[in-house]
Amino acid sequence: MISRRLTFVFGVRFGGLVVSILSTVFGQADGAVIKAGSPSFRDVSTAVAAARDGDTVVVPAGTTSWTSTLYITKGLTIQGATTITGTRDNPTVNDATIILDEIPRGTHGHSAIFQATISLGKTFRLSGFTFKGDTSGPIAQGGGVRLMGTCQAIRVDHCHFDGLWQNPNISTFGQIYGVVDHCVLDLTVQGAESFAIQHDGWGGRNFGDGSWADDTYFGSEKFLFIEDCTFNKVRGGGLDCYSGGRYVARYNRFNNLGTQSHGTETTGRHRSARAIEIYNNTFNWTREPVKAGELRGGCLLVHDNIWTGLRIKNGISLACYREYYPFRAWGAANGTNPLDSNDPHGVYLSGTAGSGSGNNTLVVPGAGWTPNQWVGYTAINTTQVFPARAGAGHHPSSWIVSNTSETINLKSDAGIDGPPTSFTAGDHFEIRRVLAALDQPGRGKGDLITGPNPVARGVRWPNQALDPVYSWNNKRASDNSDVLIVSAEPTIKENRDFYNNTPKPGYKPYTYPHPLASEGSHPRSRGETEH
Repeated sequence: MISRRLTFVFGVRFGGLVVSILSTVFGQADGAVIKAGSPSFRDVSTAVAAARDGDTVVVPAGTTSWTSTLYITKGLTIQGATTITGTRDNPTVNDATIILDEIPRGTHGHSAIFQATISLGKTFRLSGFTFKGDTSGPIAQGGGVRLMGTCQAIRVDHCHFDGLWQNPNISTFGQIYGVVDHCVLDLTVQGAESFAIQHDGWGGRNFGDGSWADDTYFGSEKFLFIEDCTFNKVRGGGLDCYSGGRYVARYNRFNNLGTQSHGTETTGRHRSARAIEIYNNTFNWTREPVKAGELRGGCLLVHDNIWTGLRIKNGISLACYREYYPFRAWGAANGTNPLDSNDPHGVYLSGTAGSGSGNNTLVVPGAGWTPNQWVGYTAINTTQVFPARAGAGHHPSSWIVSNTSETINLKSDAGIDGPPTSFTAGDHFEIRRVLAALDQPGRGKGDLITGPNPVARGVRWPNQALDPVYSWNNKRASDNSDVLIVSAEPTIKENRDFYNNTPKPGYKPYTYPHPLASEGSHPRSRGETEH
């Protein structure tokens, strides 16, 4: 049920509906307040169907199970009664409008609770809801709250994500800008991440290609902002980003959780994260392992964060997985792939593996090498081809971590994505060198890549600009010592691709609080009448 009343100078009732005139929300034109009769899916979906762009749908307190996804294409505010007060370090949650996720899992596990596909020029807000998981699973993929389209004014605020069997709890697709603020995420399900931020439709291109062909825009509004939120991880819970994704995480509290990203590797044709800012957060750890997180592609600014609780060893690590394992859509970064910037010298050495070779080990008896002369180069097994898993159809290769006079030791993939690079006696090998891998950490804008299979099409290195990672004023609370970013990859070099204790020249953070968040916690109406 819904009620609606139209109020001008005097109230008018018609059709059993009650409408009131709503004051500006996010700067959009005055709209109407439409009150759902209950938080049931039927009542909320009926209210949404009756609403127009600029309207507010108010959902009362109550607990209900939803077995269908609510699809929204209008620029609305959908306001529940859940409240979150206090600070991000000690929030108080009053669960009032509670949606139990009992949505059947689809063929591919895609079963969102809310899916908002909002176009450019509209605004959308989801506020005051508790989303609670069904303890039986299975995990749904694609996002519990799914934000899609080209909207540049999306806000999700004062929502409680409580043990959702949704991976992730919140996702973005397309070219979404906006803010998620004053939310509490209680993450208790293994395999269910908190966020997955994608800008896979940036500039009307697929896979994040448009984002990678555009400027970085640090310090601007062209990101998804996550601010004043509390993350409580028991299981799962990663904050992830890929497909050209751009986000800013600031003024949050992360309990037993770091920040992550995917690279141009494990997500198929999708590209890596494009640009991330992480600042003024508290990372509190009460159990091992203590990890700051990992950046596997793109640009990063990380500053003015503090780590409390158990001692953290290093800051965010910078990695490029293609340098020690090939992936079906992209191949390896081993000095032969035209997608990368390769050493024009080509083959430095070739030959045949000898007795004693094996997993991550190449032995050439009597080679007479200088110790560690090959560190940072790549060894390729040109005889073997991976038959299955992520590297199917590609030669094994990995970068060299050390060598003696006749033995080369390679970086190990540890079986995460597939078998290690292995040599048996009689296998042919080549040693080459890659200078910069496609989309690696510390690289930015480049030429546009298009099409479903760039490797098969022979796409070449897109001339990606150097866009270094910067880290400064990140501290351990226990002794005020510096938390420094690190990388072991041979193409990711300190004081070129990343800098510690160095602010980015000319950088200024975007307005805090985010202008959408500064509109207030709840909409206020002019002439609204309870009904």
